Amino acid sequence: MVKYAPRKVYIRESGGYVELSYTEFCRCRESDQTYMDKLFIPIQGCLLEVVREQYTDF
Repeated sequence: MVKYAPRKVYIRESGGYVELSYTEFCRCRESDQTYMDKLFIPIQGCLLEVVREQYTDF
């Protein structure tokens, strides 16, 4: 259990974003190893998937 859980997680798909709850995100991360390679930045209580360049700039 995490001390702070984001309200929502936004995953990049098909040129846009898909909104997931943190619980759904954790479930996907456990069943799909590609989620382990994704990079996220915290924005206003949410996690936003970004590309490596944006992640390093953050």
